Amino acid sequence: METKLADNPEITREVVGQVLEYAAHESLEWSVERVLQEAQDYWNERGTAFQESLEVTFGADIAEGFWNRLTENVRQGQIRIIIAADRLPQQVRRVIEFLNNMSEFEIYGLEIGFHTDSKGRSILATKLVGQSERTIITKRKGSPWDLERFFKDMENKKVPAQEIAAFRLCHDLLKDEFDIGWGQGIETGTFAARLNDRPVLYFSSKAYISAAFLSAWSKWPELIPNDKLDALRKEYESLLGRPVNPKAESPSYLCRALTDEKGFNQFTDLVRKTKRILQEA
Repeated sequence: METKLADNPEITREVVGQVLEYAAHESLEWSVERVLQEAQDYWNERGTAFQESLEVTFGADIAEGFWNRLTENVRQGQIRIIIAADRLPQQVRRVIEFLNNMSEFEIYGLEIGFHTDSKGRSILATKLVGQSERTIITKRKGSPWDLERFFKDMENKKVPAQEIAAFRLCHDLLKDEFDIGWGQGIETGTFAARLNDRPVLYFSSKAYISAAFLSAWSKWPELIPNDKLDALRKEYESLLGRPVNPKAESPSYLCRALTDEKGFNQFTDLVRKTKRILQEA
């Protein structure tokens, strides 16, 4: 969120470019792990654990769901930009409406008026700019993906046929071992293998596999001994290779190792072993 006074001469010339620069920086530099670390640092400085604060405020179920949604939004590049000012010039309004109609992300203007009534009481009046009916429809969260749409998206993304076939086998395996939940991303399909309503593995139509149970925001690390988690992490790396982002706490892997029978059989055994360990937690 960027705030400016309407009398600031920069608001027309620079503020839109400034917030777009923020968005570009976020898409390149801000991972889920960095968001988590920044949040933890912020609340630690105030003597409160971030996860505890989330659970106290929203409840444990919503707190865990928060990280699931955040992970999905960061991966899909779903962001919302808000320009707040006491008054938005007409030039800025036009740019906001144009960008909202032409872009994948959301951008809105928020006018915040300050008034005083006859008794001296302060009143804040707000007005949202840029939320037209067209915008509401086009920016609305995507409908849940399904099997046919997911694999069609893999084909459209030019994923090699062998990897698509491997993902089909993965889906068939996982639906017998876990509950399957479909994502609602606009551009990229995802489905999750869930156990006790907690994500264990994520699969992306970009042919990535993410070990969600190893994530810092997941509840699983609190329930499973570190030595078992570390052993599982090493087994996934041994089979699938180094994570796409080695520094990430929620490792994502390419699925190329699953395109031959031996690799897929090893993955099947590893998935079932993971399930057993999580069930024992």
